[in-house]
Amino acid sequence: MSLKGKKYVKDTFCIAPWTEMHFGVQKEVLPCCTYNGYKPFGSLNDTDDLSEIYNSEKAKQIRSSLFHGEKPRDCNSCWLDESLSNNESYREFHNKYYGQYIDEALENTNEDFSLKEIKLRRLDIRFDNKCNLKCRICNSDYSTSWYADEVKMGKKPALKSNVYQQSISPKVFDFIIEQLHNVDEIFFAGGEPLMQDGHYLILEKAIEFGLNEKIRLTYNTNFSSLKYKNKDIISLWKQFQFVNIGASLDASHEQGEYQRKNIKWKDVVSNRKKIIKELTNSTFNIIPTVGILNVYNILEFHKEWVQKKLIDINSIDINILSEPKSYNIKNLPEHHKKRIKKLYKEHITWLESQKDSTKAINEFKKVLKFLDISEGSFNDLKEFIEHNELLDKIREESFFEIFPEYSDLEYYIKYEKLKVDVGDDPLKTIGAQAEKIKKQREYIIKLEVERDKLNKKIGEKDSFISKNLHDKTYVKSLEKIRDELNKKISEKDSFINKTLIDTGYLNQAQKIKDKLKDVSTKDISELKDMFDEIENISKKLTERINTINKENGYKSVL
Repeated sequence: MSLKGKKYVKDTFCIAPWTEMHFGVQKEVLPCCTYNGYKPFGSLNDTDDLSEIYNSEKAKQIRSSLFHGEKPRDCNSCWLDESLSNNESYREFHNKYYGQYIDEALENTNEDFSLKEIKLRRLDIRFDNKCNLKCRICNSDYSTSWYADEVKMGKKPALKSNVYQQSISPKVFDFIIEQLHNVDEIFFAGGEPLMQDGHYLILEKAIEFGLNEKIRLTYNTNFSSLKYKNKDIISLWKQFQFVNIGASLDASHEQGEYQRKNIKWKDVVSNRKKIIKELTNSTFNIIPTVGILNVYNILEFHKEWVQKKLIDINSIDINILSEPKSYNIKNLPEHHKKRIKKLYKEHITWLESQKDSTKAINEFKKVLKFLDISEGSFNDLKEFIEHNELLDKIREESFFEIFPEYSDLEYYIKYEKLKVDVGDDPLKTIGAQAEKIKKQREYIIKLEVERDKLNKKIGEKDSFISKNLHDKTYVKSLEKIRDELNKKISEKDSFINKTLIDTGYLNQAQKIKDKLKDVSTKDISELKDMFDEIENISKKLTERINTINKENGYKSVL
């Protein structure tokens, strides 16, 4: 007996556990990439028998729950998306594109929800953890480039015996090749899929079998490079029905390079222009995972690329970061959440002024709704700061320099820790005292500035005086002025002396002197005449001296 003809609950049903298989880097086998990787259908570490894995108790339980209207926690990613946005969830995407196979899938299903045979319509393959980047939210399980930094952080042993992890065995590879005749779409991710040898082998096999024109290719790539060995990826892509490129670009420019270490932003832009020019059978979406590092920048990034016509306005699919927990935006302080909401609303207002932007609007609204319903952890935020500080030392980078919007976080952490240690009231007292000290310090700084200005002026004056006193030309000029003044003084004194001894006055004075000899006390009238004459001479001398002083006045030079 099968499930053919039996009704399923549309609100929860998802066809992925029937028609898709996800091969994870850690050898986990899942129904899709958004399913909880900690509770897989099975592991390739335990068995290479994919029929056994896809008929495991876990696989049957998930199919049964989705069929009967239950929402298993392992599918929470889709339930969250559907609660936050009107856009398609991954569940809805699968039902839309593979709904034509529902009747076939149910007929292939036994009443205990095991499958009669494995017949896949979509493959989701991660061949290994080879990757050229070491993104901040990643680790060496998914990127070989990360291992050296984890050794420096004390998280991995120096012996690099398990750096490269291959997830697909020869038997599993043969299974994938067999399924190529059934599949409509192959989804490649990593690691970095464009660096995986197995990825190129699959494409070449599909072309060899003549299946390439019926197969769509989908990628989740870091888009840092379109070159690998002697492979011409664009030439291969042109031979397939269609190529959906999902670029894991979280932010732009310097912030993008910080988050995805080793990426060069100019190369990303160049690669995008190359795809636009050379690959017409393709779509291109940016798929940012929004966390603390890019929640601000993603707005600028999206708007810039839309305006430069590098993407269509709706070519963005936002994932809300859940792991690592410390990078989750729900941990941000309330004042940051308030600022982020304001910026997102402004961006949405801009989107509303553009044509056909509904999908993009819903993607950004998803972030707003998530902030409203999520409560964060101070300890996780503290761990975020500490982790970045350690990694910054290893990579010689600076989080606070590259992300100035978070310049307050360091002090916020210290403040919150103080609140725990001393309580609110003592902290307010400390804060008031600190504010007083701050104002005093500001006043002292002002005084120091004025003092320095004054000292500078005094120094300049002293320098000028010292220079002039020792300047030979200046000294000679002063000596010349002094000599000229002395000469004038001498000439004046000579003139006065000459005038005072003018013979006319001297002769009159001599006559008076001679008369005095002959004067007797009895001759009073003659004596009076003589003194009158002396007085007249004295007045004339006084008038003459005053005239000379007016005509030849001078000031003493000290």
